[in-house]
Amino acid sequence: MKTLLLLIFTVTVSAQQTKSRNLLAPCEFSMTKDELMSDQLKFHCEALSNGKVFKIKRFMIKFRNHPSIFVEGSALNPRANRIAENLKKGDVVVFFDVGLIESDHFKIEDEMPIETLMVTIK
Repeated sequence: MKTLLLLIFTVTVSAQQTKSRNLLAPCEFSMTKDELMSDQLKFHCEALSNGKVFKIKRFMIKFRNHPSIFVEGSALNPRANRIAENLKKGDVVVFFDVGLIESDHFKIEDEMPIETLMVTIK
């Protein structure tokens, strides 16, 4: 029994340590479906980008009741767009494992200040 408890504790601690880099953006984001499905996703966060609009590239996106989808560029791929078409006001979409944040004024790729953005559909 002690061995089983030690094993469970070890696995739990290891899992928590691997997720420790998943930093949530310090802002609340909201978008319309059209903005979400546009040819370039654009975000605005005073605390993150000094008020400058920024975009993300190479990310995972998660819709409720659907598996996560990898997106290479800065706009949803066809698979993600098909799911996004059915979103309703108040639904939450999660962007995570963000690979690149950029704007006309900066580009961040190595030391990501965030990895997760939560967007509420308006």
